[in-house]
Amino acid sequence: DPAQRMKNCAILQYTRVNPDDPSEIDSRLRWMRIIYPENLAKSPNGGKWTELSKPKYSMSNDLLKQADDFPSKIVDK
Repeated sequence: DPAQRMKNCAILQYTRVNPDDPSEIDSRLRWMRIIYPENLAKSPNGGKWTELSKPKYSMSNDLLKQADDFPSKIVDK
């Protein structure tokens, strides 16, 4: 995404702590932001925290179904 291109000296921050509610702590990295120290206003998303998306699968079959969409590199002989 061109809007997410980073300049030199950009700072990437990841956190498990909800930036809006510090009492909420996730077991995985869930939020991130990119900051340009010389100009916060020109940082992607204005330097605001964004929630990372994580695909959710209802069953292992969903994941296997998605893997089947890609051709196998293993050739049976």
